[in-house]
Amino acid sequence: MENQDWAAHYREVRARISAPASLPRKQAVCHIPPKPKVETKDAATKRRMSELMYGLPQCSDDLRFSIQQILIAYDTPWLGIIGRSRFHSRQPPRRAITWLLHLRGWSTPQIGRFIGRDHTTVVHSLQQVNSFHVRPAKTRGEAFWL
Repeated sequence: MENQDWAAHYREVRARISAPASLPRKQAVCHIPPKPKVETKDAATKRRMSELMYGLPQCSDDLRFSIQQILIAYDTPWLGIIGRSRFHSRQPPRRAITWLLHLRGWSTPQIGRFIGRDHTTVVHSLQQVNSFHVRPAKTRGEAFWL
């Protein structure tokens, strides 16, 4: 490419990146399911669910429900997810939420802002979740696919 081609390409990319908010944004990658009903019978369960969800930022109802199910499954509060803890027990729910948001079409900077992490941390988390991650074999010095 010549200098003029590069300049035209650069202008196109800059225009696409800095598009005004009035232009339509990309839609989510996955289908948005209908709002699920959460039925809890006792007050203790409702109280525990509200404790787990305390501090969660504004988001859609289906996303809130999905995050709520992850938090209940791992028995981890939302403040534990966004906190600075690096304990091993906090990493799987964080990675599950990161993967959930990635599947819904969120960018890595958006996910990072949502869970209070840098976008490079989000990229690393997505690589850890990815099933094609290569690790060295324990028996020999060769690599194998998981």
